[in-house]
Amino acid sequence: MINDDSRSDTLEGLLQEMADAISKRIQCALPCVVTKVSEDRQRVSVRPLIRIVGVTGDTLARDVIEGLTVYQAGAGNFVMSFPVAVGDIGWIEAADRDTSIFLQFYEESDPGSRRKHSFSDAKFVPDIMTNFTISGEDSGAVVIQNRAGTVKIAIDESEIRIKNGGVSWVATDQDITADVPSGMTVNGDLTVNGNIVVSGDITAAGTLSVPTIVTTTVTASGGVSIAGVEFSEHTHPYTWTDPGGSDNTGGPQ
Repeated sequence: MINDDSRSDTLEGLLQEMADAISKRIQCALPCVVTKVSEDRQRVSVRPLIRIVGVTGDTLARDVIEGLTVYQAGAGNFVMSFPVAVGDIGWIEAADRDTSIFLQFYEESDPGSRRKHSFSDAKFVPDIMTNFTISGEDSGAVVIQNRAGTVKIAIDESEIRIKNGGVSWVATDQDITADVPSGMTVNGDLTVNGNIVVSGDITAAGTLSVPTIVTTTVTASGGVSIAGVEFSEHTHPYTWTDPGGSDNTGGPQ
């Protein structure tokens, strides 16, 4: 039972009860739980999570509100949409007037009725609220992640961090550092303007083509395999002719 300090036997108490009676008819916002989601995840049914208080102080659960629009952050041709599911929590926020006609055409319209401040004209705003973890390194960053933080994209003033389990990718304004325990697969051409430093193996299943070599450094603590020929920590003779037409040829390396 909810205690009510107002008393109708005094002027102050009577005015308080009148104010309460008016405010009870004005719906603004309440936390709620999702009970149904449309296939296009643009509309939901929800049940408000704050009970109704009766005149005797007893409480009862609120009814389900059907077909509310889901708040989608977006502008121009871009949208950020979340996979709202049954059981998710969030907020319903009521509009000042009946929005039913507006929601049919999404343009300026008359109110559909004299209804005001009603949850029938509310939108659902997803809000995960609790039971999530933000890493200390992301305390000053914009973060998109799963609840546990094992998959994330974080953007702060100095770098971008992407993580998926044991795989990570960090980009600053100078370089990119990647940690890929099981290796990286590139389907297509890979062009590197600079040195290649590899702590694992380099494997070229097809042909490794280098049109012109001026100075090339390849450092690999593992092995280098080109077209089935393994190169490790010993030298292999080769002959190379500059396709640019110079007289320079390669020799044992």
